[in-house]
Amino acid sequence: MKQHHKAVMGYELTPEFWRQGYMTEVTQKIVEYGFKNLELNRIEAFVEPKNAGSRKLLEKIGFSEEGILKENFIWKNRFVDNVIYAFLKKEYV
Repeated sequence: MKQHHKAVMGYELTPEFWRQGYMTEVTQKIVEYGFKNLELNRIEAFVEPKNAGSRKLLEKIGFSEEGILKENFIWKNRFVDNVIYAFLKKEYV
């Protein structure tokens, strides 16, 4: 939301393309575009706690874990927790 100068980033990749660097490259470009072109101050991402690959990716590109949101999302007819990550413009190099 431009009004609040923040956005939520989400992504999904077919498993056959995992661990090939695609998401690192793409998410870095999304962050760059958000801070430089959209004038965002904050970019958020929500991840299932057991999704180690996605958590590692977010940390690798500069996101910080902020906490766990209990039963924040419905997936396959059940409530699941989410870990919230954020990247602030002042932390962007």
